[in-house]
Amino acid sequence: MVNTVVRLPATTTRILLNHFKWDTERLVEQFYDVDQEKLFAEARIVSPFKKQPVINITCSLQNLTMKSNSDEEEECGVCFMTVPTDQMSGLECGHRFCTACWREYFQTKIMGEGQGQKIPCAANDCEILVDDATIMRLVEDPKVKLKYQHLITNSFVECNRLLKWCRTADCNHAIKVQSVEAKPVTCKCNNTFCFSCGEDWHDPINCDLLSKWIKKCNDDSETSNWIAANTKECIKCKTKIEKNGGCNRIVCSNQNCKMEFCWACLQSWKLHGYGGYCNEYDEIKGKATRTMSKADLQRYLFYYERYTNHMQSLKFEKKLYEKLKKKKEDTPENKMAWMDVQFLATVTDVLCSCRQTLIYTYVFAFYLKKNNQSQIFNDNHSDLERATETLSGFLETDITGKNESDIKLQILNTYQYCESRRKILSDFVKEEEAFYGSVVSSEEESDQLRADDYPYEVISTEEIFQYMENEIREVSSVMEFTDTTARILLSYLKWDRDDLLIRFHDEGQEKLFAEARVVYPCRKKPEESNSSSHSKNETEECGVCFMTVPTDEMSGLECGHRFCTACWREYFQTKIQNERESGNIVCAAYDCDILVDDATVMRLVEDPKVKLKYQHLITNSFVECNRLLRWCQTAGCNFAIKVQYVKSKPVTCKCNNTFCFLCGEDWHGPLTCDLLRRWKKKCSKDVTSLKWMMANTKDCPKCYIPIEKNGGCNLMTCRNCKSNFCWTCLQLIDEHDPCNSYPEVTTPIYLKTNEERYEFYINRYTNQKKLLDFEKKLYRSIEMKMDEMQKYNKSWMEVQVLKKAVDVLCSCRRTLMYAYIFAFFLKKNNQSAIFNDNQKDLEKATEALSVFIERDITDKHVKDVETKLQDKYKYCETRKKVLFEHVQEGFLNNWWTFI
Repeated sequence: MVNTVVRLPATTTRILLNHFKWDTERLVEQFYDVDQEKLFAEARIVSPFKKQPVINITCSLQNLTMKSNSDEEEECGVCFMTVPTDQMSGLECGHRFCTACWREYFQTKIMGEGQGQKIPCAANDCEILVDDATIMRLVEDPKVKLKYQHLITNSFVECNRLLKWCRTADCNHAIKVQSVEAKPVTCKCNNTFCFSCGEDWHDPINCDLLSKWIKKCNDDSETSNWIAANTKECIKCKTKIEKNGGCNRIVCSNQNCKMEFCWACLQSWKLHGYGGYCNEYDEIKGKATRTMSKADLQRYLFYYERYTNHMQSLKFEKKLYEKLKKKKEDTPENKMAWMDVQFLATVTDVLCSCRQTLIYTYVFAFYLKKNNQSQIFNDNHSDLERATETLSGFLETDITGKNESDIKLQILNTYQYCESRRKILSDFVKEEEAFYGSVVSSEEESDQLRADDYPYEVISTEEIFQYMENEIREVSSVMEFTDTTARILLSYLKWDRDDLLIRFHDEGQEKLFAEARVVYPCRKKPEESNSSSHSKNETEECGVCFMTVPTDEMSGLECGHRFCTACWREYFQTKIQNERESGNIVCAAYDCDILVDDATVMRLVEDPKVKLKYQHLITNSFVECNRLLRWCQTAGCNFAIKVQYVKSKPVTCKCNNTFCFLCGEDWHGPLTCDLLRRWKKKCSKDVTSLKWMMANTKDCPKCYIPIEKNGGCNLMTCRNCKSNFCWTCLQLIDEHDPCNSYPEVTTPIYLKTNEERYEFYINRYTNQKKLLDFEKKLYRSIEMKMDEMQKYNKSWMEVQVLKKAVDVLCSCRRTLMYAYIFAFFLKKNNQSAIFNDNQKDLEKATEALSVFIERDITDKHVKDVETKLQDKYKYCETRKKVLFEHVQEGFLNNWWTFI
């Protein structure tokens, strides 16, 4: 099918399809939309449109060659033997070796290394792939040919996302689906497994949770058990610590932490002390101090024992099928009726299905956090387990003529009840998946914040260059300069045309040109390099290489310095290519700061790559210097943002990266750029130095410079702003009141005077940042959920609600992240209390929305889910808006004072 569209050889098409994981739509799209030469290079194929002629001599072709060619010989580059030309074979890349070497090479790759789909050329450093026809023609051994075909087939299945091999040993069947989902599929060998992860069907838990469980169970049990039984984590830095003495006062061994805490209750020793006994077990605090998955070895063993017990029971109960088969084929006296066999087979299906559900719900229970819903889950789980064990007991009972009717009736009632309980438990787990806090792992994507009141546009590299050309033309047409002169002047003044016009007309023009390092137009020295007055026999000495060259091979600048063209060319290439200079290149003469004009650079440089790099440097310099332009900070993104005026506002690139235009950092509203800069400076300092400063310095209440007390007097004089203040209460001396009694409420908190306060805010800031990173990954799973919603005949607008909700979630999470920095610097007053309440409301709403979004949208009540989702994200938007407006109003009314 693909061949008819792209019209390429079958072997070439196969390699391309394999490169694109057998995604035909993506291949066709890339083939016509992307540079074909680049496409073939990435797939390691010689482009069919410019193939080199390859001598491929076969017996039939040999008979057609001229008699003079029959005696020709070539040397093989592998074995270095001289062989007749008709025993040489080559690929489309041009490399030729003898047939014997090719044959041995292919046999080694196929039989020894197990390569089939991607066998490269035998030449050193050649990555071109060998086509199927060449391999099948040169390989003679039938076993090698069969293995090669098997490897190609296996690679096709492994790479194709819509195909998956059956996992049963010796089964050669594969499953083909129309869409990839975590759904059960059954092979012809009766093996049922999950198509998404390939494991045994694990309903009702998802693939991620099963993967976590398998990884945990495969860990080194002795090591992990010893660690769990004999160590505890530091309550601050989470380092594993072994108790090596009798005292319960533990000091963390991490040199950057040194946290002191109680071994028994894991409370900070500052709060605990030697008098704080903790002989009474507090279950809530005990659970809060450990990670749920590894906190209690006994809890893990409890669930693991029941998980393996049900798995073993399932293996035994699957043997019931063999017993039923024997009953069906038994002697007429003992033979069971066909209807009875079918009935018992159905019951066995239900029993195995219930047993399998119990296996994986124990995994679910291990990761489940306790809440009201978990109690309902435990009740349903217990009911299913009791019913399953009862049914299992009935099936293992010998059925005789006396008890046949009673047992059949009991089995009928019990298996129907089992199926009902299994469905209830499975549906409940799917509806309440959010309660075990699973996080959807996807490709990281940024949220799409937009500022409607801040006009901007996203422009490409080509549009940037055109924008620069227009700016240059406008200035050069008004001032009658050359384009290069206009560009250098604009670059010098940060591309501010108004400033250039004002300075050009109001200040001394010669001074402006001197500052910009441009020769003043009225004083340019005539360049004689191309003058007709020089005869062809005249020569000059180059001041760089000191070679005497003809005058017509010399070139000069407006400053009057002249050197040979070869030296200029090498100088420009060095500046552009190696030193990564900007578009402004100075004259090659010693102590000359005059800038070289663009026309001279483009005229003397011959290498197209160097010319392209020069244009790129000019464009980059244009964006870096222009205050109305800013590059997107995402790696590999070539777009820039163009604004009408500079302001601290969020802008979003086409790659969905949202950042602050003023400072270039990730958007940090409601935080100001200055506060963010102060926060980054604080967090980036050396930990040891930071702790020393917290313990030994205080900040000047006026200029905030850290000051160390070096005497006994409490009267301090700041060396920076010369302010006099009290060391004890940090009040200015002019406003000083007695500070011998502790003011419970009015004492201001200053920067670096309280390590615990800093830890409080840095922990919450980091936590919100991690949650934002996780929630950005939800975008990839949205497409699958949107497809599921469309199955319920939802309109495009209704389906977009889900994407809008994730946009709002990431926006609110980012706001909370920077709101904690704002709160750290904020001094306490009436307005700060209102801010804290607004922040608390937003955090509650954001957490509720986050939990709700991570639930499965494919249930029967999708319409109700959509309505609730709208309510939750609109409420979040409202709370975020209230917080923003309060912060902005505070800046306008000078409510905020910062430490």
